[in-house]
Amino acid sequence: MDSPGNEGLNIKIRGLNSFGSNNSPLVLIDGVEGNLQDLDPSVISSISVLKDASSAAIYGSRAANGVILVTTKTGGSNQFKVEYSGSVAIETFTQVPQMISNSADYMTLMNTALQNTAGATANPYPQELIDAYRNANGDPAFPNTDWFKEASRTPIVQRHAVTASGFIDDTSYNISIGSWDQPGIIKSTGFEKYNFFMSVKSKIGEKLTVGGTVSGVDSKTSGPQQAGTESGLFNLFRVRPTWGVYTLDGTGHYSGKAFSGNDSQFPGFDEGFTRNNPIAELEVQDGESLRQTNFNGNLFVDVDLSDNLVWSTKGAYKFDHDFYKFQRMQYDEYNYRTGDYLRTTRDISELTVDNIWTKQTTLFSTLTYSNLFGNHDVKLLGGYSQEGFNRNYTRSIRQGIPNRVITDLSWCKCGQPIH
Repeated sequence: MDSPGNEGLNIKIRGLNSFGSNNSPLVLIDGVEGNLQDLDPSVISSISVLKDASSAAIYGSRAANGVILVTTKTGGSNQFKVEYSGSVAIETFTQVPQMISNSADYMTLMNTALQNTAGATANPYPQELIDAYRNANGDPAFPNTDWFKEASRTPIVQRHAVTASGFIDDTSYNISIGSWDQPGIIKSTGFEKYNFFMSVKSKIGEKLTVGGTVSGVDSKTSGPQQAGTESGLFNLFRVRPTWGVYTLDGTGHYSGKAFSGNDSQFPGFDEGFTRNNPIAELEVQDGESLRQTNFNGNLFVDVDLSDNLVWSTKGAYKFDHDFYKFQRMQYDEYNYRTGDYLRTTRDISELTVDNIWTKQTTLFSTLTYSNLFGNHDVKLLGGYSQEGFNRNYTRSIRQGIPNRVITDLSWCKCGQPIH
């Protein structure tokens, strides 16, 4: 199950070329390597695909999986124009796992499973307890908890974009700002994105054309731990329906089970632990967030040296910053019915912060000759390309964080030192 912003969207041009390696095509936005997810659809003018070896040869081995060429809008109309595009949608599950949320049915099936399992050590549910749940008539002391329902919601997804474009003298421009807000279907998940784009193109005299684009994206993806058998999402499929999210006494404590041997109505019966409270893990224990900041800028110059010869040069700069946080928090679990303390989760509270800075510079220049000789169309191209790439990575960890409100290492003068 992917949270919003982590869908891993990708395009395959010729299917999978190999197993275990990157099969993604090279994406060029206005001639510079980029990411389609960083562009708002409203600023895209055209998309074309280079899938044969000859057309993609100039890009070298990076074009082994094909090339996607994206051209952005540059204005072009003599009339100043402002456009708005947006959408509002409700997001729901396409299919929901059919879990047993009726406690009486669950306990009956569990007893049958124990009878058919050699060496089973778990205690079977007493028949009088099963009857109490079956005849509870909505009594909160005998719940039928649908954990998937407790963990999910029906969010409203919004996308908005405003674009201004026009043409002044010999200069065309296109400016766009946009936002994307997508709360997740699972609580504590969500994705927010804000983007900016500006394109300018100007013709100077008869021979010279200059221009450039500037774009930026700021996004944040948040959610619970998604991998491993101890994640809150995994535990939704493992926890019993016999107890609720919080204890009956109204203190707001998270429950861990309903019967631990000291219940006045059913003394001596202990149903044992299954998994941690999945709602507690979604709300308190395990939290991930990734904030990504992206900036792209490029300038180009096109010179018509003659009717058949064009010299083009473009320089680009790209900067990315990934700021990742992962929190594992201790929390206490209590008996659902009695409110008695049961246990503290096993992992010490910990905050991990990763910073990744990536810088990429690109410079390429081409000389293109084209002419028509009778029925023969001839085009010759020669070019030079240079790229620079720099990546820095740091990881910091502090243990003993007192609560999930503390989200920055510098705020907390507590626990073990940063390392």
